Amino acid sequence: MSDSESRLEGSSIAAPELRVVAEMEDLPDQLLSWIASSCREVRVEAGEKLFCHDEEARYMILVLEGDLEVLGEVAGQRRLMRVWHAGGIAGILPFSRMTRYGVDLIAASPVRAALFSKEHFPELVRRSPQLAERLVHFMSARVRKLTQIQLQHEKLAALGKLSAGLAHELNNPAAAIRRTVLELRRRLSGLPRQVEEMACDGVDAQQIREACRLSRESSAKAERKPLSALERSEREDEIGDWLEDAGLDEGWQLAEAFVEAGLQLEDLETLSQERGGKGLNGLLAWLEATLASQRLLDEIASASERISQLVEAVREHTYPERAQEKRETDVNRGLDSTLVVLGHKIRKKDAKIVRSYDPQLPPIRAFPGLLNQVWTNLIDNALDAVADGGEVRLESAREGDWVTVRVIDDGPGISPEDQRRIFEPWYTTKAPGQGTGLGLDIVRGIVTDQSAGKLELSSRPGRTEFTVRLPIE
Repeated sequence: MSDSESRLEGSSIAAPELRVVAEMEDLPDQLLSWIASSCREVRVEAGEKLFCHDEEARYMILVLEGDLEVLGEVAGQRRLMRVWHAGGIAGILPFSRMTRYGVDLIAASPVRAALFSKEHFPELVRRSPQLAERLVHFMSARVRKLTQIQLQHEKLAALGKLSAGLAHELNNPAAAIRRTVLELRRRLSGLPRQVEEMACDGVDAQQIREACRLSRESSAKAERKPLSALERSEREDEIGDWLEDAGLDEGWQLAEAFVEAGLQLEDLETLSQERGGKGLNGLLAWLEATLASQRLLDEIASASERISQLVEAVREHTYPERAQEKRETDVNRGLDSTLVVLGHKIRKKDAKIVRSYDPQLPPIRAFPGLLNQVWTNLIDNALDAVADGGEVRLESAREGDWVTVRVIDDGPGISPEDQRRIFEPWYTTKAPGQGTGLGLDIVRGIVTDQSAGKLELSSRPGRTEFTVRLPIE
C-alpha cells in the first residue's frame, strides 16, 4: 500500500465538490453522487509525493484544491512536465493502457484530491457514455501535449548531442591552429636576425638563389616519395652528422626540418660548395626557418580546411534553409555527413565503421534534413548497441525502383519480445535515463508516413539490421 492509499481510510467526497472538474460540472446530481461515493479523499502537504512513477496506476486523480506537479525523466534529466491545478485530472483514465504512473506526482502546495479506482471504470462507462467520451478526449489531448513536450526535449537532447560532438570535433583543429600560429610567430620573428647574420657573413646572391630554389622544390620532393620511419631516421642521422661536421653545434635540430622538406645530403653539399661554404651556418639556419614556416602554414591550411569540412557537413546534415522542401537527395552523402557529425562518439567507442555504398546509387526525391534524422537515430542506436571496438556496417544499394539502406551492428541483438514493440512511442530497450523511446518512432514516421518508404528490422545475437527502403520517385 502506498503512502497515499494509507491516507484514504474513512475519507469521503461531497458530490458538488466534483463540479470543479470541467468534464463533470454539468453532470446530473445522481451520477455525480455515485462518482463521489466511489471516490476517496486524499490530502498531501507541499513537497510530499502523491504517487511514484513506478507504482501501479490504479486511480483517476481529480484535483480539488492545490497544485500537483508532474515530474518525469527525459534524456536522463528530471523535468517538470506540467502542473495540475484545481479541476485537473491526472492518473489513469477509462480505456487507457497505462500500467504504471510513469511520472512522479508531487504537491507544489497543499493538495486535496479525489481518487477514483479503475475498478469502477466499467460501471462509469455504463452509467455515462457521455462522460466516458469526454474523458477519452481529455486523455487524447493529454497524450498529445505530453508527446509535444517529449518531442521538444528529444529535439533539444539531439541538438545537445550534435553541438557537443561538433564542439569536440572543432576543438582539435582550432587548438592545432593556435599552437601552430604561436610556433610560426616565433619562427618569423627570427628571420630578420638571420638575414642580418647572412649579410654580415658575406652570403652572396648566388647562395641565396640556390637556397630559394631548394625551398621552392622542397614540397614536391617531400610528396614524391614518402619515407618509412626507418628511412626517415637514417636520413636525419646522415644529415645531422654532416651539419655538425660543417660546424653547426645543434645540426640535428635542423636535420628534422630538412628531411621533412624532402632535402637530401647532395642538396646541402651543393649549397655549401658556393663560395667555399662561406656564411653556410647562417644560410642553413635561414633555410630551415623558411622550410619550417612553410610547413606550419600547410598545417594551418589543413586545420582550417578541416573546420570548413565540419561546418559544411553540419550544414548539409541539417539543411536548415530547405527543411520543408523536397529535392534530389544523395543518400550516400547524407550517410557520410552523419558519420562526420557522430565522429566524436565513433572515436569514443573505438567503433569500426564499414561502408559498402553503391557508387552508382541514383538520387531520390526526399526531404534531406528529415532523412538525416533517420540516419542519425539508426547509427546512434547502433553505436549504443555495440561494445567498445565493435563494428557498425552501412550499406546502400538500388533494388528495382527503391534505394535500400541497411544499418547493421554486431551488438547483442534485440529480443523477439522487444522487436514486437520497438517502434512503439515511449518504448525503449535502453537503461533508464538513456532513451525516451521516441527515436525509432520518429524514424518510422519519417520513413513510412513522410517518405512513402518501408522500415524493417531483423535481429539476432551478433547482428541487428535495420533496413530502410525509399522510392526513387
